[in-house]
Amino acid sequence: MMKKNKFPIFNYSIIILLISIFYCNNIFAQNFYTTYGKELTRILFVLDASGSMQSKWGKDSKWETAQRVLADISDTLSKVGNIETALRVYGHQHIMIEKNCDDTKLEVPFAKNNGSAIRKKLLAIQPKGITPIALSLEQAINDFPQTPARNVIILITDGAESCFRDPCEAAYQLQLQGITLKPLIVGIDLPEEARESYECIGKLFNSKTDYEFKDHIERAVYRALASATLQVELLDDKNMPTQTNLNMSFYDASSNYLLKNYYHTMGKDGKPDTIDIDPIPKYNIVVHTIPPVRVDNIEFTPQKNNIVRIPTPQGFLDFQLTGSIINPSLKDKIKCIVKGGEYDQIVNVQNFNTSEKYLAGKYQLEILTLPRTIIKDATITHGKTKTINIPAPGLLQISKTDPAWGGLFIFESGWKVKKIYELKDELKLESIYLQPGKYRIIYRAKKSKSMHQTIDKEFEIVSGQTVNLKL
Repeated sequence: MMKKNKFPIFNYSIIILLISIFYCNNIFAQNFYTTYGKELTRILFVLDASGSMQSKWGKDSKWETAQRVLADISDTLSKVGNIETALRVYGHQHIMIEKNCDDTKLEVPFAKNNGSAIRKKLLAIQPKGITPIALSLEQAINDFPQTPARNVIILITDGAESCFRDPCEAAYQLQLQGITLKPLIVGIDLPEEARESYECIGKLFNSKTDYEFKDHIERAVYRALASATLQVELLDDKNMPTQTNLNMSFYDASSNYLLKNYYHTMGKDGKPDTIDIDPIPKYNIVVHTIPPVRVDNIEFTPQKNNIVRIPTPQGFLDFQLTGSIINPSLKDKIKCIVKGGEYDQIVNVQNFNTSEKYLAGKYQLEILTLPRTIIKDATITHGKTKTINIPAPGLLQISKTDPAWGGLFIFESGWKVKKIYELKDELKLESIYLQPGKYRIIYRAKKSKSMHQTIDKEFEIVSGQTVNLKL
C-alpha cells in the first residue's frame, strides 16, 4: 500500500515551494507534495523559436510570452529536488527564407537547479526560422542521460511541422525505445488543422490567450510531475473483486512498450493492493489468465486513486486417466490441447493427472490419444472443477515375419474408413497404445506382388490390456 509522507521528514525545499506558489494561485498549490515522487524526473522543454513566434499575442508577442512563462516555471522547478530540466530550441539559428530543416539545438543540457541557465539562454534567443518538430523530437533521444528516470518531453509550439516529416513517428520511436513517456504539447493558439496533427503525438493543451498559456504550461508540468495510485479489481462471475495472484503486464498503449509487471495481491483488508502509477501514458493491461484478458487505452487521473475493474472469473480443468494403466509414463506423454477464444486458438497444452485454472467459458479439447479424442464443448464454471476422464489405453503389439506396408484404421459413422496410424515397415515389432474400441489393420507384405494379397483384420482393444497380432 502507498504510505503517506509524515511532515517532520518532509523535504524543506518543497515546503518553501509550497509557500511561494500558494500565493501565486497556480496549479502546483493543489497538493503538490503528492505529485513529487521519489523517482528522478527529467523534463525536456522543446521550444518553438520559429519566425511566427514574433507575432503579437495579447500585450506581448508569442515569443515574449513563452520566454517569460517558461523562465518562471524553470525557476520554480529549480526549487524542487529530484527534478532535472533541459531546453531544446528549434527555428532560432537560421532565418525563415533559408528554410533550414536542421535548425534544432539542445541549448541547456539536463541538470538540477537549471532555472537561471534556462532564463539566461531564453533572453539570448530571437525567433527567426521554420519549424522542424520531427527532427527536434528525434534529436531529443540523445538529450536524455542513460541513467534511469521518468523522462518527459513538453513541446511548446504555435504551428505544424514545416519540413515534410512525421512528428507522430518521431514521438512513437521515443516511446518505442522506452526513452520517454508520451509527450505533452502546449499549443500557442494552434489552428484547427495543426491541433489535429498533434493528437497522435501526445496530450495537447491548446492556448487561445496568453493567460491560458501560463495555465497550460503549469498544467503540463503538473501532469509531468503528478503521481496517481491504482487498484485493479479482478472480478469473479458475480462481479466481486475476489480474484488474485495473477501477473499483470502494463504496456504503453501507443508503442506497446512494456512498462511494468505486477503480481496481483490482496491487502490485509481483503481489498486489492494499491500501486503507484504514472498518469501520463495511456495503458494496455494484460492479465495473464488462461487465456489472457486484455483491456486497452486506459487513462488514469492524476492525484487520484484510480480503480480498474477487469472480469476474470476462473474455474479448473482436470484431466484423469481412468482404469488400469499399463505404462505409468503415459500420464506424462499424453497431452491435451485446449482451444478457446474468438478464433478457437490454442490457449494451453495440459498434461494428464493435472488441474489448471482457466477463464470461465467454453473450450474445445483435443486430447492426443490414438485416435485423438475431441471434446467440442467443455464448459468451465467459475469456482468449480470440470473433470475430464479418459479411459486408459490398451496396448497393441504387432510382430512381423516380413516387412509390410500397412496401417491401422477406424470406421467413422459406421462406414467411413479413417487411417490413424502408418505401420513402420522397417520394424519387426511395433508397440502402439490405442484407446478402447474396434479397429482394423490393413496390410500387404512387401514381397507380395498382387493387391489381392492385401489382408484386412479386425481386432478390439480393451483398456489396460494387451493384444498381440502376428503378421
